[in-house]
Amino acid sequence: LDLRQSKNKPDTIRIATMTAHGMVDKNTGVWWNLGCGLDTSGTIPKVGYFVMWSDNAGFKAPGERPSTPQEILDSIHFGPIINNPSPLDLSISYYHSFSMTENYVIMPMGSLVLDAPSLLQGLINMESLVDVSK
Repeated sequence: LDLRQSKNKPDTIRIATMTAHGMVDKNTGVWWNLGCGLDTSGTIPKVGYFVMWSDNAGFKAPGERPSTPQEILDSIHFGPIINNPSPLDLSISYYHSFSMTENYVIMPMGSLVLDAPSLLQGLINMESLVDVSK
């Protein structure tokens, strides 16, 4: 599925990457994931992180018609974009996964970072993360 096709994706975020796999809250059934990209909402583009979720992620009861890809995409919601504290900080923390508590989604911000200038130039040119990483 191409998250750029979600009707709820903010127009100001160009998604670069997200965690390797989302998680489902065992108490609510809500699917969660985290992503990172280029936040173009201001005068100067910045690195931006975001949370996304779906109340049902397209899951249906046995015997019901399966959700279409577009129904799944349209069920995904995006939280506010969180930028690096300094607009001059173009580092993009690499994260494979994340954690959850009963009340919070936790994004680890480790010391391993992606080469931001190459990644951002690739996003501007609409290249994939794989192509930019070569």
